[in-house]
Amino acid sequence: MIKNLDFLKLKMTINKVFLLLVFFLFLNCQQESKYSKTLKKEKESGKIFNDLIFDMKFGQTKDDYFNICYELNKKKLITSGGREFSPEYIMYPKKENKNSKKIKMSFNGIFDKNNIIEGLNLRFNYYTWSPWNKDYNSSYLIEEIKDTLLVWFPGNDFFKLDLKDKENFAYIKIDGNRRIRIYKIDAKDIAVKIEDVSKIN
Repeated sequence: MIKNLDFLKLKMTINKVFLLLVFFLFLNCQQESKYSKTLKKEKESGKIFNDLIFDMKFGQTKDDYFNICYELNKKKLITSGGREFSPEYIMYPKKENKNSKKIKMSFNGIFDKNNIIEGLNLRFNYYTWSPWNKDYNSSYLIEEIKDTLLVWFPGNDFFKLDLKDKENFAYIKIDGNRRIRIYKIDAKDIAVKIEDVSKIN
């Protein structure tokens, strides 16, 4: 009798685990299909969005990229960065007040084998970030960056996609050939990747 009860409990536990796995697989497939459907729809729309930041565009050359950076540096709008992502640009809040938080943006061009711009990698963090100040955590910054990018790149909204390899998520926005992804790197930094998806099969 006891063995039968133990067997029934084990069977019920296995059934629950199986149902949970099926449920999570279903959710995962739904999310993937939303992304796949959006990507397919936007690529098939034939709309072309080549604008990036600072008058940079998909299709420009590496020389164009460095010339733009040179001119921005000459005007003291950007500086050389202190890390692999260089140059750096300081974003000032529209209204200065005691709660204003300056944001540092670093960026690098992504080039194909012919040195043509096919995207940008960007990093954002609060200028006065500190590990003990929770108000400067990347959890707050990601929402601020999402709103900023919607102003810079109007069109479709961002949607959330759970990341498989982390207990984390990404925001994704696709307008025609241009895809923008935002995700947290750590408590300090937010990553943004802007890509031309017209060549992706």
